[in-house]
Amino acid sequence: MNFEKFIDFDFIEEIKNLNEDENDSFFIEIVDEFQNQCENLIENIKKLIPTKDLSILKIIHTIKGISANMGALYLSQIAINIETKLKNNDWENIEASIKQLEDVYEETLKQLNALK
Repeated sequence: MNFEKFIDFDFIEEIKNLNEDENDSFFIEIVDEFQNQCENLIENIKKLIPTKDLSILKIIHTIKGISANMGALYLSQIAINIETKLKNNDWENIEASIKQLEDVYEETLKQLNALK
């Protein structure tokens, strides 16, 4: 997979430059918080999928936002696609889409952790 497909490197540099210290402690803290939030949200989605509960839409919307705020563009785009499917009540392939979201999240996290 193409590394640049997952992360907006210019945005990551901007985040790192917000830290007044010479170390990356601020960036590390942000990545750790991103990880905690995403893992909780994805677990909640997996619990709700069998019930076709539309509260998944709010969770996906949250993932879309925090991903964009983290420079995780591909993950945000996957969330947008899922959000559209849910708004159209298209549940047919939603489990496959959630699996794709999980896979992209794992790769995104790996790439972000490599930048710490």
